[in-house]
Amino acid sequence: MNFLLTNNELNYCHYPYKLKINNFFFFCEKKINILKFDKFNAIILGDLYGLIENDRIKKSYNKEKIKGVLSKNYFQKYIDGRFCVIKFNQYKTEIHLDIFSKFDLFYNINRPHTYISNDFKQTLKLSKTKLFDQIAISHSLNVIGVRPPKKNTFFKEIKRVGTNELIIIKKNKIEIEVINFLPSMTENYDDKKIEEYQLINQNYIYNTGKSKIKNIFMSSGFDSSYLAANICSIYGNKNTFGYTAIQKFSTRSKIYNVFELKRVNKLKQHFNIKIFTTELDLVNNFEKYSEEISETCSTNMLTNTLASLMHHRLAKLVKEKNLSSDVYAGEVSDGVHNFGFSQFYSQIDHEANGFREYADKKMSYLYSPSFIKKILNNTYEDDFIFKEISKYKDIKLIKKERLSTIKNIFYELSYNLFNTNNRYPLNEETTSIFKKNLHPILKKYLIKNYFSKMNIKNMRQIYSGYINLYNSFHWQGSTISTMYNFCKENQLTMYLPFWNPILHNFLSKMPESWGRGLETNNVKYPLKESFRRYLRYPPMLEKGHHSYLYDIKKFSDPILEVIINKKTKNYIERIVNKYHPNDFLDKNYFNTAEIYKIINDYKKNENVEKNSTLIFRLYCFSKMLNDIDY
Repeated sequence: MNFLLTNNELNYCHYPYKLKINNFFFFCEKKINILKFDKFNAIILGDLYGLIENDRIKKSYNKEKIKGVLSKNYFQKYIDGRFCVIKFNQYKTEIHLDIFSKFDLFYNINRPHTYISNDFKQTLKLSKTKLFDQIAISHSLNVIGVRPPKKNTFFKEIKRVGTNELIIIKKNKIEIEVINFLPSMTENYDDKKIEEYQLINQNYIYNTGKSKIKNIFMSSGFDSSYLAANICSIYGNKNTFGYTAIQKFSTRSKIYNVFELKRVNKLKQHFNIKIFTTELDLVNNFEKYSEEISETCSTNMLTNTLASLMHHRLAKLVKEKNLSSDVYAGEVSDGVHNFGFSQFYSQIDHEANGFREYADKKMSYLYSPSFIKKILNNTYEDDFIFKEISKYKDIKLIKKERLSTIKNIFYELSYNLFNTNNRYPLNEETTSIFKKNLHPILKKYLIKNYFSKMNIKNMRQIYSGYINLYNSFHWQGSTISTMYNFCKENQLTMYLPFWNPILHNFLSKMPESWGRGLETNNVKYPLKESFRRYLRYPPMLEKGHHSYLYDIKKFSDPILEVIINKKTKNYIERIVNKYHPNDFLDKNYFNTAEIYKIINDYKKNENVEKNSTLIFRLYCFSKMLNDIDY
């Protein structure tokens, strides 16, 4: 439900329900329940999944339990969900989000009026000035999620409540309070921890949702298969339903996820569950789907990524089948287990998945305490793995004086991990559409506002820092947040079991030897090991190609396949002509001549393969402006 909290008594607001909270007015789409306690009242918006007690999720809770939890300082750590809680009495109003800030809350506190809302488009309309945040835009154009980092939006005047932040209102004074993040230390895990990992996941699945019937966004990988196995073991195969999209990106590549569909069919037989499919036909319907998602994207500040389109189609399919409102997906797993290096999609051109997994392990190792020790000792350039990858990718190393302390090393590695395309550590990456001064300005901004908040002082805290930063970057992009928002638009509730605070605590302390280094344990070691020990493990997951045509290096770029299609190209050109990026990007930061050339070449069908990613991200920026009717 969308809402607006403001000190401006608007003569008109398209939200019909109005409530006075101290000196502020609360507008929302429909009448809401106010929980009344002795010392405060509370409004709960969004979804509470359950209470957290003794490192477990408790599904059953009542008003008294909620009262006890909300009375605590920084109560977010005692509740799991995707929510916003407004606590107020006659002296003060506090606005809290869930512990990971999965709930997007936008605010503009420029004088004289303040606007706080989960509706980005509404907040933008009420804002006096609409100056672009060039730093936030540069980040969005440099990452797969095509969205600013958590505390930012595309506009300077409008911010988002970040992870570990809350809004405090006293009289008419507004403050953003920061909750100190205390990074965890890695521990030496013994074999008993595998069972603990399994119990954490089963507890979460058992205690979330409103129905025994569970819907799963099914890929053909370990994560969704592990969820399916757990759900089947708890609720039975007759109550477990999968949903998969048939991806048609261009006429030449035909069905792009052909391997995924074959494996999904095998998983269907293995688990004896029903799986429904829908077409993501971007050959004929890119414009149609893009227009369908415009309202959701503009309201939630999402961009027109392939993930947005796919999650829109899958959510519609679940709604049409109408079996239950509970939806599960395996997203977040790659990042929280192995910092994104868990995809079998590597720079090693080899047909064997087992060999390709080594590449993921190598990349994980280069972000590990073992490699950081070599950086501190200034022996990292002699490391066999680092030399191999540096030579293979022609890496330009950053200056050694920036690597003198653990803190500075963490900043450099975090920048490579969360704000570069190739994600190679210690690489001085350049972007053709950025001017030379932009990368250092962007890095300085991210260090000050994000990386330094981790307060990393010890190598054993590194993993905890990475995981917490994922909450400010990739998981808040238009590849993960889309799952929640498109399910919400279809009256469904999305649950991501791997975005579970109890599991994150476990994985923040998990040592390098559990699949994050060069030892023989698999990538995602606890997941795969518990899968084999306690569930119906499908051996076919280890055989054959993974999911997409790029697994055999044929039509290796899915973005390219989308944008070369004639009908899609016509629509992209129309949007970019209407809102050309150069009309909104600052020439002091961006190489506008290069941007003009990239777009112009695309119109002439030149250098499209070389620039496919940039073309699509620039289009996503233009489409966002179109969606918000800028």
